[in-house]
Amino acid sequence: MEQIEKERIIYMQKRNHYIFQKPMKVLATSAILTTTLFTPIITNNLNVHAETVNQPTTNQYELREFDLPATGNYQDEATRERRSEQKTYIPTGIYIQPNEEVTVEVSGTNKIRAIIGTHGYDKEWGKEIKLSPGTNKISSPNGGLLGLDNNQTTGTVTVKVTQGGSHVPLFELGKHTKADWIAMMDKYPNAHAVQLKSKKALLTVTQDSAKKHIVNQDPIPLLETYDEMIRAQDKISGLSETDPNPLHRSTQRIWAFIENPNRPTWGMYASLDGAAFTTAGNAIESVLNVNKFGWGQMHEAGHARQQHPWTWNDLRGMGEVTVNLYSLAAQKRLFPNQPTRLEKSGDYDKAFVYLKQTDKDYKNINDLFVKLVMLWQLHLAYGEDFYPNLHKLYRELPKEQLPKTDEEKIQAFIYNTSKVAKQNVLSFFDQWGLKASQETRQKIEALNYPILTAPIWEATDSKPVIVEEIPDMEPNFTVPVGATVNIGNSFDPMSGVSATDKEDGDLTNKITVDGKVDTSKAGTYELTYTVKDSKSHKVNAKQTVTVKEKEEIKDGPPLLKVPSETTISEGDKFDPMRDVSATDKEDGDLTSEVKHEGEVDTNTPGTCTIKYTVKDSAGHLAIQIQTVTVKEKEKPIEIQEPELTVPTEGNMNVEDKFAPMTGVKAIEKEEGNITDKVRRFGEIDIFKTGTSEEKFRGRDSGSNEVTTIQKVVVTDKENGINNIPNNSNSDEKEDTYKGLPKAGKSINNSAAIGILMVLAGLIITFGCKFKKVLK
Repeated sequence: MEQIEKERIIYMQKRNHYIFQKPMKVLATSAILTTTLFTPIITNNLNVHAETVNQPTTNQYELREFDLPATGNYQDEATRERRSEQKTYIPTGIYIQPNEEVTVEVSGTNKIRAIIGTHGYDKEWGKEIKLSPGTNKISSPNGGLLGLDNNQTTGTVTVKVTQGGSHVPLFELGKHTKADWIAMMDKYPNAHAVQLKSKKALLTVTQDSAKKHIVNQDPIPLLETYDEMIRAQDKISGLSETDPNPLHRSTQRIWAFIENPNRPTWGMYASLDGAAFTTAGNAIESVLNVNKFGWGQMHEAGHARQQHPWTWNDLRGMGEVTVNLYSLAAQKRLFPNQPTRLEKSGDYDKAFVYLKQTDKDYKNINDLFVKLVMLWQLHLAYGEDFYPNLHKLYRELPKEQLPKTDEEKIQAFIYNTSKVAKQNVLSFFDQWGLKASQETRQKIEALNYPILTAPIWEATDSKPVIVEEIPDMEPNFTVPVGATVNIGNSFDPMSGVSATDKEDGDLTNKITVDGKVDTSKAGTYELTYTVKDSKSHKVNAKQTVTVKEKEEIKDGPPLLKVPSETTISEGDKFDPMRDVSATDKEDGDLTSEVKHEGEVDTNTPGTCTIKYTVKDSAGHLAIQIQTVTVKEKEKPIEIQEPELTVPTEGNMNVEDKFAPMTGVKAIEKEEGNITDKVRRFGEIDIFKTGTSEEKFRGRDSGSNEVTTIQKVVVTDKENGINNIPNNSNSDEKEDTYKGLPKAGKSINNSAAIGILMVLAGLIITFGCKFKKVLK
C-alpha cells in the first residue's frame, strides 16, 4: 500500500510539472487523486436513494435487439453545458473479432453511429461507423466491443444485430440480479471485456479485474452508488431531468468509466472517452469495489462537468480546483457522516494561514486545495442553490457574451457571484486576494445589492458563517396602461403582462386578473392585476381597455397577392399560380377568377413578366406584375474534405520537449489554411522509449472532417536523434505527459559542460605556452 501511495505522488508530481512547465513543490497531502483520504465505508452506510424499478427479468444475457432513444450529439451537449466533450456509446454486450463482418439492421429514417472498440481499454482507437436505415455490414481491423449511439434529438431507433459477434458479460441495473451476474461471469470466462451499466454510468473492465474485485459481490449497490454520485454532480451543476427549461436538463448521454490495462504505471485521468483507471497500481479497485468507492471516481467524473467560462489559468490554473466542487458535492451526498476532504486534510488551517498574510494574491497560491477553500466557502455561505444558479447563469449567457481571456473570466466570476448571491461580495474577494478591476467594482455597486458584512472567509464545514438575511424586494410588475380593440375582435388580457422577482424568478404564471372585457359591446372596461411572491409581497396594477365600433370600410378592388419576383433554374417547371391569391371583402375568395398573361420559356435563361388581373362583382379591377428570371443551371458543387497533412512518423529522444504539431498542416479549398482547427488526441510518454499513436482530426466550418494517425517513436538519446523544437500551435491538449526527468540528469549535464570548458581552457593555455617556446 505504501509503494502504491509513493507511485501516486510521483505521478502527480510528473503531471503538475508538465502542465505548468515550472518546478513546484508537490506535497503528499496535496495529491489530487489520492483516494486513501477516505476510510472504506461498508455498503449499508451509503446514503443511496435508488429509483424504484420493476421486478428484474433474469437470464437476458444475449440481447440482439436494442431500442435506442435519442440522446443528442455529444458535442452539442458539451456546448450547451459549457463543458468539455465526452464521447460515449450505449453498450450491446457484443464483441466483434478483428475483420469479422457483422450485419446490423437500423429501423426508421435517421442515421445513427456505431463504434467497434473502446479507446483506453484497447490500445487502438475505436472505429466509428455511420449506420444508415436498413441493412449495414460493418467490421474493424482491430475488433472490439460494439457500441451504438442515437445522436438525434428526438425519437427512438430500433437496432438489430442479425449476424456476427459474440457475447460478453453485460450486467444492467434494473434488469439483472446477483445470480444473473454470477451466471454470466461463469458463462463467458474468456470474454474480451466485462461491462456493467446503470441508468447513468457504464463501466468497462477486464475479466481479471472483475473476478478480483466484484465477482462475489452484488453489483447493484455499486451501480446505484454511481447513479447517486452523478445525480449529486448534476445538482450542483444546476441540471435536472425535470427542469422546464431544456437548457438546464441533465444530459441523456451516459457517463463512462474505463479500465486501462495498457498503461504500465498507476494513474487516474479524464479523457474524451470517459474517466480512466489503470490496472497497474490497482487503481481500478475503487471503480469496482463499493467499499473502496471514493475521491478518485468523484474527481475524474468532475472533470467532465467543469464550465470553461470560469476555469481560468494562473500559477497552477483552476482546472484542478473547480473540478473538486463536484467531488465535494458527491462526497457530501455519499458520505454525509464523514468530514469533508478539506477538513480531514487540514486545508482550512492552511487557508487561514494564507488569509493572515498582508500581501495576498489568489492567482499565485500554489496549494490547489487552499484555492478550493475559497470556492467552497461561497457554497457554505449561500447554500445549496448557489452553484446550481451560477451554472445556470453561465448556460443562459449568449455565446458571444461569454468571457474569453483569463482576466475576463476572473472579472466575470467576481461579478456573477454577486449577482447569484444577491449581495455585494467584493469584501470576500478582497480578503482572498482575487482582485476586482475598477470596472467590475462599479458594475457590482450599480446592482445596489446589500454589502456583505459577515466574515464568510472564516467559514468551515463544521463552523459555517451565517450570512445575514437579505431584505426581500417586491416583484417587478409590467402591465400595459391601456388597450383599444374593435367590436367583435378578440382580446387577450395577458398580452404584454409579466412579473419577475429577484428571489422567485419569473412569476408571470402567478398573476391573477379581476374584471372582464365584453368585446361585443362598445365601452370602457377596467382590469385589475395582482401578483404575490413567496414572501407574500403583493403588487397590484390596472389596465383600461376600450372597445369601439368598427369603422365602415368602403368597397374597393380585390386584394391581389402575387410574388413580385421569382427565380427558377433552367429546365425547372414554373407554376404561374404558385403563391397567387385574391380576396375581396364582399365576394370572398376570388383566386379562381385570377387571369394571367405572358409566357415563360424555362429552357432559355432570361427574364420575362407575367401580368395578373382579377375583378370583383362590382367591377373593381386589381392588377399585379410578376418578374420571372430563368437562370442558367448551376453545376453541382463537389463537397471536399479538408486536406490534412501529418507526418506518418515522429521521432524524439527521451525527455525531449514534444512538438506534436510539427509538420502538421490542414488546407480547405474555400477557407484556406485551417491548421489552427486541427485537434489531436493521444498519450505520449516522453520518459520511456517505445512507440505510441496520436490521432489528428481536421474539421472545416461545414463540419467536413478528416482524420489520420501518426506513429511517435521515443528513443534513448544514444540513438542520435535530434531534438524536435517545441512550436506547437494547438490549443486543445488531449495528450497526457507522464514522468519527470530522472534524478541527477540536469546535474550530470551541467557537470559534463563544466568538464568540457576546463579542457578547452587547458588546451588554450598549453597552446599559448607552446607558441612562447617556439619564439
